[in-house]
Amino acid sequence: MKILSLALILSVSSLLLFSCGGENPAQSSTGNLSGQPVLDAALLEIGPNFDIDRIGARVGVWTSDLPAAEKLAAEKELPILLYFTGSDWCKYCKFLYRDVLNQKEWQDWVADKMLLVYLDFPQNPTLISEDLQKQNSAIQARYQIEAFPTLILLEHDGRRLGNIQLRESNTPQTFKRSIKQILRQREAGVKQMIARLPDGKREQVQALYDQINARKAKADELSQKYHEQMQAIEKEMQELSIETEKNMLEAIISQQAPENQQKYREARALLDDTEKQLQDWLKTEPRQNEQNILIYQNFQKILQEQSDIIADIIDPD
Repeated sequence: MKILSLALILSVSSLLLFSCGGENPAQSSTGNLSGQPVLDAALLEIGPNFDIDRIGARVGVWTSDLPAAEKLAAEKELPILLYFTGSDWCKYCKFLYRDVLNQKEWQDWVADKMLLVYLDFPQNPTLISEDLQKQNSAIQARYQIEAFPTLILLEHDGRRLGNIQLRESNTPQTFKRSIKQILRQREAGVKQMIARLPDGKREQVQALYDQINARKAKADELSQKYHEQMQAIEKEMQELSIETEKNMLEAIISQQAPENQQKYREARALLDDTEKQLQDWLKTEPRQNEQNILIYQNFQKILQEQSDIIADIIDPD
């Protein structure tokens, strides 16, 4: 049994780079180098048929720019729909494209009703930029996303209204019905309903609604507080883990024969250099094509080979 796993040899940054993050349906499956399931040819062909803005936001048009969407939503007092997807590996996400999001009925209906934010967690990191990966991972942590697809509706001020519950079989009609049910909780809609109530009952319902809002505000405050604390703790743990691994490796290698120490230094240098080259290459936002996929796979091959060399030096048994 190896003393140190691959996770203890590769840096944290490179591991995060090759992972979708969260607990998604792919993590318990096998099929390719990244541990994601292999989709059949028909599913592989399914993807979004709509525009996705990378910068800025427009009502009814998908964007990856959450800050811009939040700003426009506040200005126009429109809700925000967050869509967490694994565009190139999640079969249920592909079903949602096919059955709802790519359908004209849905696209026409949503065109003037809300801001749409597209948050992708692809298996292939060349599909989105490094900055977008970092943004999406932070948003995933904020909303504690553990499965894909997940769809969340937010109020125009950022308050969470609820999650859209998907069915085994979804259509534009069922999808719209689920959204409307959640949107009825919007403050403006509730106020209109309360205003139509008879005297006496109106005051009673308003008092109950005020209590709900007060508790929601407290829950949001606590959630943000503990989210920030958890982030700080996780960062400290990450830094301590890296320092611990470094000291463990140095101690183990110092006890090895001189030829093994030299072999380790060479493998470590090549691993670090390859990782830097990969990071620099990804920053260029390479297009998804056969050539770039081969380049990416070659980077992974070198990283894995050098990691295996180091692992065998550390624990040859």
